[in-house]
Parts: sequence; structure tokens; C-alpha cells
Amino acid sequence: MKFRSMTQKGVFSHTRKNYPSRPTPPYLTGVGFWPILAGTCRMVSASRVHAHSTSPQKVYGAFGRSSKTPSCLHTLHRRLKMTNQPSTDTQVSWTWADQISTYRFWGLLVFYFLSAVCVTSLSTFLSLFLTDELGLQFRDVGIVFTVIAIAGLFGFYVVWVATRWKTIPVLIIAGVLQLLGGLLITTPGLASITILRLAGAFFFGLGAGVVMLAIPSILSGGRGGDKAFVISFGIVFVVTHIGEAFAPALMGALRNGLGIFIPVCMILGLIVLLPVKPSLFNAPPPQRIYPLVPTRRDPISVAILCLIPFYWLYWLYRAHGEVASIAPSRNILSPQASWLASTFAPLLYPVIANSLIDALNTRASELGKPSYSHSWVIFLWAFTFPPVAMALVQSDLNKAMVELTSQAT
Repeated sequence: MKFRSMTQKGVFSHTRKNYPSRPTPPYLTGVGFWPILAGTCRMVSASRVHAHSTSPQKVYGAFGRSSKTPSCLHTLHRRLKMTNQPSTDTQVSWTWADQISTYRFWGLLVFYFLSAVCVTSLSTFLSLFLTDELGLQFRDVGIVFTVIAIAGLFGFYVVWVATRWKTIPVLIIAGVLQLLGGLLITTPGLASITILRLAGAFFFGLGAGVVMLAIPSILSGGRGGDKAFVISFGIVFVVTHIGEAFAPALMGALRNGLGIFIPVCMILGLIVLLPVKPSLFNAPPPQRIYPLVPTRRDPISVAILCLIPFYWLYWLYRAHGEVASIAPSRNILSPQASWLASTFAPLLYPVIANSLIDALNTRASELGKPSYSHSWVIFLWAFTFPPVAMALVQSDLNKAMVELTSQAT
């Protein structure tokens, strides 16, 4: 009731009599604000659909009666065209087989492995060396390990700089720092001096931190994918655990020869790292498909002969070249890389055999034909009894050769 009475008295009466209307601003009438706003919306929509084909005249024609186009709209049009241009920083695509077929992959992996061996050996035997050989107190030993840990954290920033600069020179410098630091903290005459001991701890920790962070980022930097990462560091994981199994037997030798073991490992690592190409995996992958003329073989004979290690490697070499001639794929290794990888990393054989059957099945799918053996069957036999996997792959390779011949005729 009160509200109604107040309204009747005109307290809340908002009428034109009480508030006279104001004239509409000129920039909201005619060919000013609203046509420009509508034209801008139409221009944005048109530029999304015809980013590369729409000419400026067609876009500006959306403004209807307006004869002049504001300069800000010229800037907007240029920006819209730029945002639709393809990026020039697109990374070159590498498959896991591309990576494993190059020396740069194995050079980085071996360097990483030797650096990790030095870190493991130092963390295991350094405290015994410092307390027994130099007679240091546990407080001094703790300071050394603290300096190593802090220096390793600084490696993060160095790796960030390395990704924006030259990665291989930074890795070489990191290896030299790790070598120099290892000498300073494992040589009795040098490690007894506090300033040299702490400097060696810092150098060693910084170099190891750079290597431990940089190489994983290089190998799994979106080029070789998860397969390259699993393969490379799966090998390191297995070999490291094998080394730990033999560590008790080597404890006496490493404890007394730590000052020789760490420098030798780092020198070998630097020798392996030097031939690695500075471009790493930024350049296009090299051409590595070397097709060989397919040859029909009896699968049972292949299984029996593959019990001989030499023939095993020979068959891998031939099979990769023959599969490449029938079903070319960048997901299979080159013939030479196949037997080298199986020789120095036998754990890779199930993956290598699986890639052969995957290439044949992919080719059969493209031709609209039924697939050959299942990938999981080949992988299981390659893991448990490799000659059977070789016989199955050879059988499918024979079938593919027959189908290829019939298709050609």
C-alpha cells in the first residue's frame, strides 16, 4: 500500500515528462557505429571461412554504405590473415624406427648410460672413500652430497638454455664438468683440500643434472614418440639393474679404483658423444629404406636355422629389406639397424619382430585383404621362443609375396 501510494505521488514515476529524452549521439546513427559493428562481425566470419581466398575489397564490401574504412579495420584484417597462416616452426616428424636407425640416438643413449653409471657409483662409494681414505667426518661428507644435489637442481636452468641454444656443445661442456668434478672429489691429493672438494662436488652435480635432464627431453621431445622413450630408457633401466646385481662383487674394486673408474667412463662417453650431429632430431629423418628382393623360404627351416646366432642376424637383415620392398613403412628399421639393435640390445627383438608383422598387416588392410598373424601372437613368441616368431613372420612374408605376384599378373 505504501509503495503504491508513493508511486501515485510520482516518487517513482519515471516518465518523459520528468526526464526529457536526450538526442541520440551521432556515432550511433546513420552509417557510423552499428553498420561498422555488423560489418566487423561479417568480416570475422568471412575471414574464418575464406582466410586465403577473400580479397580485401570483398571484406570491406560488408560495410554497406560506408565509403571509408577505418584504419583500425585494415589492421584487424591483416591480423586475421596472419593468424591463419601455417606456422613455420613445425617440427619434423620422426618415428621410433627413424630414431633408432641413427647413430645420434645410440650416441646420446650410451653417453646418458655412462653418465648415470658414474652418478650411481659415486653415490654408492663416495662416502666410504671420503671417510676411509681421507678421514673426513660425516658432517663434511654430508656437505659434499648437499652441494652435489643443489648443483644438480641448477642443471634445470642450463637445460632450458641448451634447448634455446646449441644442445650438443652444452652436453659436451656438461660431460667435461662431470669429468673434472669426478677427478676433484675422487683424487686423494685434491679431495683433501676443502675448496677443491666442494668445487668438484658442484661441477659433478651440475654436469650430471644437465645430462640427466637434457637427453630424456631430446629423445622424447615429441618426435620419436612414446615408443622411443620406452625403448631407450627401458634399456637403461634393465642394464642398470643388471649392474646393481653385480655391484657386490665389484664393490672392492670400485672402492679402491673410484678415481680411475669415473674418469674412464666419462672419457668414453665424450668420445661416443662427439660424432653426434648437432642438428639432433630437428633435421628431416634420413632416407633409410633399403628394399631387398623377396626370397621364399621354408618357415620350419627358418626356425631351425635361427637357433644359430649368425643366421638369426642374417635373417633379420634380409627380412627387413624384403618387407620394405613389399610393405614400405617408416615404422620398421633399416636392414643394417635391425641386426645391430638385436646384437647390442637383444631386448629389442620382440619390438622389432612385431614391427615387421605390423607393416605387412597395414599393407594388407590398404589392399582390402585379410590381415596376417596377430601382432600379440608374434610379440608373445618373440619374447618366449624367438625362432617360432621368425617362422610365423616368414610364413606371412611368403603369403605376401604370392599375393604381390598374383596382383602384378
